[in-house]
Formats: sequence, C-alpha cells, structure tokens
Amino acid sequence: EVRSAAPGPERRTAAAELRRLIWKTLSELSRAQREILVLRDYQDLSYAEISEVLNVPLGTVMSRLHRARKALRSRLPAELVPRDASAEAEENQP
Repeated sequence: EVRSAAPGPERRTAAAELRRLIWKTLSELSRAQREILVLRDYQDLSYAEISEVLNVPLGTVMSRLHRARKALRSRLPAELVPRDASAEAEENQP
C-alpha cells in the first residue's frame, strides 16, 4: 500500500476551517493589531523590519505584538490555543 504524504480531505477541510476562523477573528481586532500580526505572522517580517515599516521603536513592536496576540487568543476557542505553546513561541521571538 502506497501512502500519499499529502493530507487527506478531512485534514484539508479542518485546516481550511481553522484558517477561516483565524481570519474572521483577526477581522474583529483593531486595525493596528491586525496590521502587526499580519506583518509578523503572515508576511514573516522580523521585529526590526516591522519597526522600520511602522516607524516605531523595537520595544513598541514587541509590546504591540504581545497585546495583539493576547487579544487574538482571547477571541479564539480555548481548544485551538495551547497556552503553553503560544507563550513559549512569543518568548523565543527575537
């Protein structure tokens, strides 16, 4: 039996639903919170690059991103947000 490395239809459907939920939840945030989350997590800009794009100090980027992620987490269903993993990811960001 040959197995495909591609995810099955159920997994693709679940992933699409999760993406839809995250984008819907992002739309509930303020423009500034959406902007910083998209720059970091979807456009993969570094903190320094975000600082340049937004013309704000690096510390401001860090605090805004922390608050935006916290706001996003608070709006998502708890079962979708492993608290320990998300906190660890934020601590490990440069």
